[in-house]
Amino acid sequence: AVIGTPAYMAPEMAEGDLAGITERTDVYLLGATLHEVLAGVPPHRGDTLHAVMVSALMSDPPELPADAPVELAALCASSLARDPAHRPDTVRAFREGLLAWSRHRASVTLSNEAWVALRALQLDASGGSAERALVCRYRFARALSDWPENADARDGLREVLGVLADHALSLRDLDGARAFVDEIAGGDEARRAAVEALAVSLQEAREQEARASAVQREMDLTAWMRGRPWVFLFLVGSIVVLGLWVTSNRGRGAAADEFVPLVLGDLLVTVVILVALRVAHRAAVANEVGRRIAAVLVLSALRRRVLANRLGARL
Repeated sequence: AVIGTPAYMAPEMAEGDLAGITERTDVYLLGATLHEVLAGVPPHRGDTLHAVMVSALMSDPPELPADAPVELAALCASSLARDPAHRPDTVRAFREGLLAWSRHRASVTLSNEAWVALRALQLDASGGSAERALVCRYRFARALSDWPENADARDGLREVLGVLADHALSLRDLDGARAFVDEIAGGDEARRAAVEALAVSLQEAREQEARASAVQREMDLTAWMRGRPWVFLFLVGSIVVLGLWVTSNRGRGAAADEFVPLVLGDLLVTVVILVALRVAHRAAVANEVGRRIAAVLVLSALRRRVLANRLGARL
């Protein structure tokens, strides 16, 4: 006769097959106890003793809660296999399965917490959301460090890295996006293509900005005032004073001998312009507007000399 509690009984026990009762039957009983730990109820249930015995005889795959630890659920399912050949070989093997779960429990817990946080995370442009995503990344990485075979942690790390890469791309953070994409195990061709497209876009923006800056520098009037501002002030002041003086004397209708100082004044204006341009030639030709101003001044000086020479010749 077979003695046992029907709610935990192995199928070979329900059949009354004494020859079929081995150490793997003990494994089944341990699996039934584990089932109650995980599900809160024994594996075989029914309204009558007959219904419970039928359940034990059939030994259908157990239905465990979705939140049951994956390793323990797998150990429980294999231990409750109807065919003894599909169960762990020995009680020691069952014990090793429990110890393995105990060693990995911290990793699994970290991974599960990270998954909960990741699912609840709605990443936007705020720094707080990015920080929470980084916390998830740390938890997944730590879980993998504790147990490199943790597939859930590996999948979670890949997903959170993708989320962080997308966030960096939305902020046009090329270095951040590239770092996250490079860290994704197995690569991510779609996101890598997005990173390269961003790199091209940023390079074009830099080139356009450089062209705009070059145009602005070419039209910058303050270039004349840099380095030697006194030369610019002296040049402008001298031209204004001498120009007024020459114009004033010409307006009087002076005699021929009185035009000598006027010619000398024109000559002095020309010399002042040329000396000032020579001293400040670097600033004068630093950009397009400077070169144009310098050309106008030189042409103006030459024109004054030509007019002075013609006037002297007539007098």
